[in-house]
Amino acid sequence: TMANTPPSQFLGLGTHSSKANKFVVGFMKNRAGATDGRLRLMVSTEESGGATFTVSYDTSVCASNTGAGSHSVNQYSTTVVDLCPELRTLTYAAADRDKGVLVQAEGNKTISVYGENTKTASSDAFLALPSVEYTCPGEYTYIFTSTTNPDTASGKLLSSFLLVAWEADTTININVKSSAVRIFPPSDIREGPFFTNAVDGKLDFNINLKSQLSTFYYSDQNGNGNEDIDLSGSFVTSNKPLSVYAGHQCGRFPTDISFCDSLVEQVPPTLTYGQLFLGVPLDRGSSNLNQHYTVVVSQDNTLVNFTCSKNGIISKEETKTVNTGGKEVFSSDFDEYCCIESSGPASVIQFARGAGIVQSVGDPFMVIVPPVEQYSNRYTVRSIDLEAYRGDIQTDITLTSYINLAFHESFLNSGVITVDGVEQQTDSFSAIRSSSGSIIGYGKSVDITAGGFDTDYNLLNTAPFSALVYAWHRHMSAGFPAGFGLDPIALPSIYFDSA
Repeated sequence: TMANTPPSQFLGLGTHSSKANKFVVGFMKNRAGATDGRLRLMVSTEESGGATFTVSYDTSVCASNTGAGSHSVNQYSTTVVDLCPELRTLTYAAADRDKGVLVQAEGNKTISVYGENTKTASSDAFLALPSVEYTCPGEYTYIFTSTTNPDTASGKLLSSFLLVAWEADTTININVKSSAVRIFPPSDIREGPFFTNAVDGKLDFNINLKSQLSTFYYSDQNGNGNEDIDLSGSFVTSNKPLSVYAGHQCGRFPTDISFCDSLVEQVPPTLTYGQLFLGVPLDRGSSNLNQHYTVVVSQDNTLVNFTCSKNGIISKEETKTVNTGGKEVFSSDFDEYCCIESSGPASVIQFARGAGIVQSVGDPFMVIVPPVEQYSNRYTVRSIDLEAYRGDIQTDITLTSYINLAFHESFLNSGVITVDGVEQQTDSFSAIRSSSGSIIGYGKSVDITAGGFDTDYNLLNTAPFSALVYAWHRHMSAGFPAGFGLDPIALPSIYFDSA
């Protein structure tokens, strides 16, 4: 059945979330080149008295040791830590094997961590996810979402994924959905043979990451260079927690739009998937472009319903069957607010549409839409400044930044969301209707451009809500979720322990 109402025990205020004590972070290739542009961490906390945290990595990667060491962050604030661009993982060769970054708060304090990977005219950001060790089922599965870039003239710009080990001796099964993909991991990490499943054509093999912070990056760089291959629906299963990133070196969305951008999100494990999602259109000012949502699922024969509302009235509805190893893309108008309901555990990624020639503001980015079941009630985030990397001197286009907010209808009278103390009155939100025709939630976009960039924002309510942070500039953009829960709601009967 569709999940119109989230289970009461998982209304966004569960035990585990993206706020935690320890993180393992990685950075994927961003277009071409290794050492240009900017890598950075944005670390925030809501702890009384703030928090002290350390950043560590294999300093042989970076002679200057940029960012390594101890840092502090004040309560309801963000500390930015610049890192060496050399920490991008570019291949799966031995030289690129140990580029993970460990971020850990002192004592039992909790922090939130966000990553940014920016180059000239190419950027995206992500919410870093901590490790949660679940006693059942004893393994962890992560499903990729990406897109393609069919432009062979621009070079090998490929759908990609990155794995970073939390612990030594992590065994990983990798299931790539297309046998057309070529992949030859070095023999020192490969375990067992490669084989192609004759039924579904998937490439299936195992690797072992032998030390903490070991990395494995895949983008078909030693194979065919198949720019038209989309790794969405491919997945990995590991015996220990992983940090898993999926995206594209410079992906298009949709693929017939000529401009591309770096795409990345850290992928949560499937046992944290939800069944109810609220989609708020990404605000691009006067550049009103269609919205796109990509859905992947962890169970075959999952029914996914996509219902959109305009001015509180249902304007679109469709239902599709989605299987593991596949994906479905749902599109809506620029002013439609959408509800996505799933009969089984699902993950939803919202893609910003590429600008193209006429609409020149922004390029694609990808951002996780958290399930309603995993909402939280407080976030401390930082807006992104892309000005230094815009890549041209056109002055009629300026950097803009927004926060999208959404909440479940059951919390309509349970408090008011504030953005830096400014109340977002409920009558300023747009209603979102479900497949039943009833109002299931509310959403709005808040323009924070006037507040400046590289600026902290405190988002608060007594009830759970979601927040997506994003920014646009001339042919570039970036977006990330402010945070979400990581409770095992796809397996509600299990017991688990924190890492």
